[in-house]
Amino acid sequence: MSTDLLQRGKAIKLAVFDVDGVLTDGRLYFLEDGSEFKTFNTLDGQGIKMLMAAGVQTAIISGRKTPVVERRAKNLHPAPLPGARGQTRRPRRTSGPTQPKL
Repeated sequence: MSTDLLQRGKAIKLAVFDVDGVLTDGRLYFLEDGSEFKTFNTLDGQGIKMLMAAGVQTAIISGRKTPVVERRAKNLHPAPLPGARGQTRRPRRTSGPTQPKL
């Protein structure tokens, strides 16, 4: 890996990921009782945890507020970001204790 690439990587302070189609395969499963579920790849979660361990704040965004997304966000242990809804505004959750400047 080139020195330039390593230096640029060290400058990353925040990584933001969309949920549907990025952290999932984009499919939604609807059950007869009206509930829904999505599948998340554990390797994505491991990558997010590695970023957090390296000091990079992480956030996930979603255009839909669902219990499934909230549970995954809590599982990754990010702190809540106040007032965020939808993809055109600030991320819903970050891994750091403070709100990043976007």
